[in-house]
Amino acid sequence: MIKRILVLALSLVILSGLIVCGVNLFNGDSDSKGYPAYQETEVKKLEDGMICENQQFELQWDQKNKRVILYDKETNTRWCNTPEEELDNNPIESGEKTHPQVDSPIYVTYFDNVNFAEKTAYAATGAIKNGSVSAEKTEKGLSVTYNFEKEQFSVTVEYTLQEDHLQVSVDTSKITESADNIVTEVSVAPFFCSVKNDTQDAYLFVPSGSGALIYSDVRVSSAVTTSEKVYGQDYSVDDADDFVKYESVRLPVYGAVNQNRGVCAIIEEGAEGANICTVSNNTGMGYAAVYASFMTRGYDLIDRPKGFSSTTVKNKLYSEPVTNQVYSIGFYPFYGEDASYVDMANIYRSYLEKEYGFTKDASLAQENAVNLNLVGAAEGREFLFGVPYSKLYATTTLKEAKEMINEVREIAGDINVSLQGFTKSGVNTGEPAGGIQIASKLGSYKELKQMYDSYGDTDTSLFLDFDSVCFNESGSGISTYFGSAVTTNGKQATLTVKSQETGMPDSNQENYKLVSRQKLETLNAKILKKLTKKGISGIGLSTLSKMAYADYSDENCYVALGMGEQVRAIFTAYKEAGIPVMGSSANAYAAVSSDYIADVPTTSSNYESFDVEVPFYELVFKGYIPMSVSALNLSPDADRTLLKALESGVGLSFTAIKQYDEELVNSSRRDFYGTNKENVLSELKLLKEEGVIDILNELKGTGIAGHTVVNASVRKTEFSNGITIYVNYGEDAYTEGDITVSSNHYYVER
Repeated sequence: MIKRILVLALSLVILSGLIVCGVNLFNGDSDSKGYPAYQETEVKKLEDGMICENQQFELQWDQKNKRVILYDKETNTRWCNTPEEELDNNPIESGEKTHPQVDSPIYVTYFDNVNFAEKTAYAATGAIKNGSVSAEKTEKGLSVTYNFEKEQFSVTVEYTLQEDHLQVSVDTSKITESADNIVTEVSVAPFFCSVKNDTQDAYLFVPSGSGALIYSDVRVSSAVTTSEKVYGQDYSVDDADDFVKYESVRLPVYGAVNQNRGVCAIIEEGAEGANICTVSNNTGMGYAAVYASFMTRGYDLIDRPKGFSSTTVKNKLYSEPVTNQVYSIGFYPFYGEDASYVDMANIYRSYLEKEYGFTKDASLAQENAVNLNLVGAAEGREFLFGVPYSKLYATTTLKEAKEMINEVREIAGDINVSLQGFTKSGVNTGEPAGGIQIASKLGSYKELKQMYDSYGDTDTSLFLDFDSVCFNESGSGISTYFGSAVTTNGKQATLTVKSQETGMPDSNQENYKLVSRQKLETLNAKILKKLTKKGISGIGLSTLSKMAYADYSDENCYVALGMGEQVRAIFTAYKEAGIPVMGSSANAYAAVSSDYIADVPTTSSNYESFDVEVPFYELVFKGYIPMSVSALNLSPDADRTLLKALESGVGLSFTAIKQYDEELVNSSRRDFYGTNKENVLSELKLLKEEGVIDILNELKGTGIAGHTVVNASVRKTEFSNGITIYVNYGEDAYTEGDITVSSNHYYVER
């Protein structure tokens, strides 16, 4: 016992020393401090005119105003970071004042180490106005370096003409900076996807949650800006003071539509380190825009240092090591009388097909009208002589799970089933992947194998879910002290457990640690080995599919970079072993490798500037991957969730348990309210009687051919099999010819 205490104490001393010394000792590169020092260099000029061309496009250079222009020869249309309406203005030559953001091909966010403040420099005033921009031809385009002489940093942007799009990229290794001003973020081509204020039939598209549109109307007195991290919150950043629940950006794509034309922007490289930003309702600019910004350094949030003024309680502590990443965006123009976000969805899906082999026939599971999430167990608190301890409460054994599956199948037909919380600590977080063991109170792998085999000749698929990201106990070869991801300041990255009622940190629950990025493959290889040995043909990776996070113990994992490649490799390994994979609210990289996606996003973050929500996520994947919405019986607005499912033809979902114990009220999880089996069966019977299940069965395997925002409340979806569904979210009935859609109801046209 004494020996164990000494070892633990020594470990803590070593760990605290590393934390004091900083992050460089964790990444093994003590010389990696930042980008090369800024130096004034000779400005290289490039003559006006065409740089290169292909069958459709010309890439042109405007030397006077330092603009890169994509000219479409077929449509006589110009695309540029500066809105087309401004391209005939020459602010450098005429001396006319224009808004610096509108005329800036890049923005650079930097940290002023002297004043301890984050600031932004705009290329229009920081580089172009001073003539400190260098341009050179490349093989398929040009390279432009923007030198910010006053701030003493520079950023080089490559513009490359591809067959059907313009690629704009930033190689962070080419950034230079000074000790006083360190570069933290670069916003690329901010007004390439923009629309003029108050233009009819013009809007921005943002991939927030399911997707949302921002119209060009100016309706408020001040400008509105938003910024959302691609692939959601980076859990290596302290989130204890973040009490607002936002929807995540699951797809790295955005764009703009301006009447009969539009542009779809796809973040092709480095999406994990990107934010998607918008500015709208800005009378000073005259335009609304959506764009991507890329992080060049990671950060954590710390308490505000004394002596520095700030409007926030927390300040960003940036890492000394920097990213070494080529960030790139592809801009794809499109045209047509009905140009819309549906075109963007088709362009993005085609991109996924080309880059990742994403095909309609790749899934190993079937699309079903009803899907089921069964909860096996949860930990509650007991007391022994006043001392609390954890006890596992069984809510659904494997035997009971099979009985419930059969009862649901009698009503709804074949289903996809997620078996959640069937490992050692139930739905609570304990050892990584629940020790890769079935909780003994629930059954055994042998019993589970028999259950899987019993549905082998049906279209019912089972997925045993593992949390291979969060843990708080050592196990499966991963230590709580040295097996977790690391923050920018050398601490263990943790996920704060919060009360679902208040949003505040739950003091009764231990924060979760995140599995080191270097150990993700190792842990999943162990899971794969176990499932293969036990003959289990279906796995759920709900947390891994939707969480992207940084790990500053590995320079390849800064700002969450490389997460997509890692997860795709893990998913591919399971599939190559013949094990179908379920994702949940899956990020793009996991979605393309999933066989079934549960809990797909149906709402957006609902910012003030968002005008309407659209099912963009479903437009991309419907008909290619089986999907289901979040559980109706757990939804705060089940009727609306049902309408969202019908709008996109996506399957329904229910969460159920067999038995409830009053002690579960002390559990940190809230999976148990409204999950009684009898209630679920009653709801299913009602949906069957109303014809909802039959409608969704008719839409099996179909894609979405068209989607229209009819008005503020009504949506119209045309499916590839000829069925059209109108959904009315408003309080008043909607009439169109012979069609009447009641308030908060739907209408099916065949």
